Amino acid sequence: MRKVLAVGAAIAALAAPAAASAQMSLGVRVGYARALGDVGEGGGQRHAMSDWVDAQLPVQADVMFRVTPALSIGPYLSYGWAWTGGDLQALCREPGVDCSSWALRAGAQALYRLATRGSLSPWLGAGIGYEWIQSTRGLPGDARVNMNGPEWLNLQAGADLAATSGLRIGPFAMASLGRYQTAEARQQWPFPSGRAELADAQRFHGWVQVGIRVQLEQR
Repeated sequence: MRKVLAVGAAIAALAAPAAASAQMSLGVRVGYARALGDVGEGGGQRHAMSDWVDAQLPVQADVMFRVTPALSIGPYLSYGWAWTGGDLQALCREPGVDCSSWALRAGAQALYRLATRGSLSPWLGAGIGYEWIQSTRGLPGDARVNMNGPEWLNLQAGADLAATSGLRIGPFAMASLGRYQTAEARQQWPFPSGRAELADAQRFHGWVQVGIRVQLEQR
């Protein structure tokens, strides 16, 4: 995690002077994301993401600064309404049980705009960040489980269409790769709660997302 933060801090420090005088744009993305890979390992078994949270509907905000005619950099923040899968989903379907899940991602990204073809403007992107995810089970026996860890890399691609002057809209796709480092479980008294560093139990997981991006450019 320290390496991820160090890289992010270095990028921000190098880009800050250019971003201060750069053209700014604001973006909003809405999409659908499927989970891949594993949450971690325990009891001699790997625990798949799909057995805990298998999909989400994320909304992401982008604040981008154009440092060259083609390159933009900036932070992003994403919140996703997630739903459970596998064994956890079966528990949540029991009478009187209410479950909810969410996923939060934040970090920095760089987007590179390719040659425009008519009104179509394709682009590629990459980013790094951090991720938090939580599932809550309601009565009977309230319980909350959350995990967090670095998002080592996300890769993006999309294409924008000029809707009006300064307003662009178009599809995008993204794939991310991360690892949860810390897991925490909390339950109502008298049931035990605990926090654990996953350490050797860490496994890679990812999200594959498709959606629509709307971008408003400063003029």
